[in-house]
Amino acid sequence: MDKGLYQIAARACLDVYLDNTDLGTTEIRSDVRTWNGKDIQVLAIAGTNELGDWWKNFKLWSKQGVKLPAYNAAHEAREHLERIPWLPLMVCGHSKAGATAIAYKRLFGADYCIAFSPARSLRYWTDRNLDNTTIFIDPDDPVPMVGCISFGHPVCTRVTAVDDHLVPWVSDHYMTGWVEFTENMG
Repeated sequence: MDKGLYQIAARACLDVYLDNTDLGTTEIRSDVRTWNGKDIQVLAIAGTNELGDWWKNFKLWSKQGVKLPAYNAAHEAREHLERIPWLPLMVCGHSKAGATAIAYKRLFGADYCIAFSPARSLRYWTDRNLDNTTIFIDPDDPVPMVGCISFGHPVCTRVTAVDDHLVPWVSDHYMTGWVEFTENMG
């Protein structure tokens, strides 16, 4: 994957907060974007943005090795996605939805998965290897640590943002900081 795809994912994760299909405590947005001169379908999932989401973040049960709220949200997203079968699919999410994007990739497959500040969502005893998956983590952000005793991140490409004491525009958790971070990647 390259920074162009990361930029598309960051922008899509910001856009889903502004315009989405509300499925309850899961909000999604699907559209087609251009990457390297070719179309790609993007399924963006919004993270925690309502009270019901907070309670889901702390549920530590799992199904098929996936954190139950992420498992359920991935199923909801798939059920409502109008998939364009001839286009590659990228699933992306932020925070709680980062965990959902990872769950979607693991359960249903997607060509690419990019998660920003994802909560941990895969049991340590399950196969956590995910190809074509990248997670972005700020070391000061507590969300990627939620559930660390029971759950881990996927084994994949990991981009660690610089400490925001050194570069103040990298926010701990907000998508605007991740958009700017991906736009300034070397």
